[in-house]
Amino acid sequence: MNRYFSPPAWLLSGILLCFSAVADARCSRMWDTAKVVHSGASPLAAIPMDWFRGIDIVRNKIDAQSGIKTNLYLCEASAPNAFAWIHRGRKGVALTTGLWLLLGNDWHAYAAIVGHENAHHALGHRVLRVTRGMTLSGISAFTGLPAIGTRAINAPFSQKEELDADKHGLRYALCAGFSPGGAARLLDKLNTTSSPLHSHPSSKLRIRSLQTAAKAHERAPRCRQPLTARKHK
Repeated sequence: MNRYFSPPAWLLSGILLCFSAVADARCSRMWDTAKVVHSGASPLAAIPMDWFRGIDIVRNKIDAQSGIKTNLYLCEASAPNAFAWIHRGRKGVALTTGLWLLLGNDWHAYAAIVGHENAHHALGHRVLRVTRGMTLSGISAFTGLPAIGTRAINAPFSQKEELDADKHGLRYALCAGFSPGGAARLLDKLNTTSSPLHSHPSSKLRIRSLQTAAKAHERAPRCRQPLTARKHK
């Protein structure tokens, strides 16, 4: 990328802090799942402590494979969603209560989504997206390109990043002892479509891509540690 579009470090840090505030605004309340496990008391009557213990195990196993330490949060929001962001200077991954309603205790599906968001951190996608967004904003301001034009330019890059995060996240999950079917179940339930302007590919495309990645992993697994002997139940 042209160096003139590269933001100074102090500006980039400020923008990332803004994104942290935006992430916080998505949730009416948030809980650090590891702290909930330590406290021994669920903050929500509907969600049992066993879920917090289970999701903390998932986080630890995915972190071990990615080599990145993350904080995992439960975000009170009705839409099934997950996102990665920098929270108080640390790498965060959040799952919404709507996602819990969708998946229940399907740990293999959680492993896929936690792996996916963890991969966004590992692959540096947040910084890439901030830099790309600034570049596109500058182009728009200079040329008068409408917002739909910048979305059309951004979409292919964003969709590729989502597919890359799917593949890396699946590898983390498989190496941690989870099954490849979890990712497919998650995407099938979400059943999203796509267009040239969408930031995410369709569920069908993502499932096909994951199937290919799972077969490649079977032929040549790349794990940070030996495959987990005991599957997570």
